Amino acid sequence: MLTPEQRQAYWEDGFIFPVDVASPEEVNQWYTELVAMREQHEEAWVAGEVGTLKQWLAPIAERRSIIEQIGSLLGPKVQVQNVDVFVKKPMSGWFWPWSRRSAQTIRPHVDTHFPPPEPERRITIWIPLAKAKPSHGGLVYFARSHRELPDELPLRPEMVSISDEVFQTLSKKETPVRLVPGQMSVHHGRMVHSSGGNWGRKPRIALAIRYQGLGEPLSPNLPTPADIQMAERDFPVSWRNC
Repeated sequence: MLTPEQRQAYWEDGFIFPVDVASPEEVNQWYTELVAMREQHEEAWVAGEVGTLKQWLAPIAERRSIIEQIGSLLGPKVQVQNVDVFVKKPMSGWFWPWSRRSAQTIRPHVDTHFPPPEPERRITIWIPLAKAKPSHGGLVYFARSHRELPDELPLRPEMVSISDEVFQTLSKKETPVRLVPGQMSVHHGRMVHSSGGNWGRKPRIALAIRYQGLGEPLSPNLPTPADIQMAERDFPVSWRNC
């Protein structure tokens, strides 16, 4: 379960990290398994044929060590909304600086197009399968942006980027996410975040798992539920090269 201090930080800042989710050895095994599966199935996954990927992801998305953590924020009943696997290719040249290609960046965005209060019931967890830091394409959060955004924004399911005009109105307290295998970050559905290019030497693979609470979210002063239930749902998954 999250501590009262972590719960308070989540609602105030819009995110918390690091949060333990598994042992480093187990997450390293996840990486090894997924890389091996990728060699055989990636073409199908990119085409949307993701049955094998979903079968592999489901035990992680439904893991009790995760559900108990997010249940202390979302309440006693939650469901998986969707899962994306983001793969950032390495952008560094092997020998010479001038051989580097342009790094792929992801502009500031949120994870839901819904206006308040619905995002209060939506959480994203981000699990890197290797060490995560800004130079490897790790996340950057903009603290408290989930409270600074206007209620009404021109967003839709396929377009959740924040316009430059709106972004300039934020206080932009930039917080780079640094994690090691076995840790995750947790952020609010309206938390503005971005990521830079991967200047490491191997692909940066990360799982973004989104959950929805099926009741009212829990304020920090309320007790954590003794029993947190996972509602069954046939959730979509995707494999995203970026």
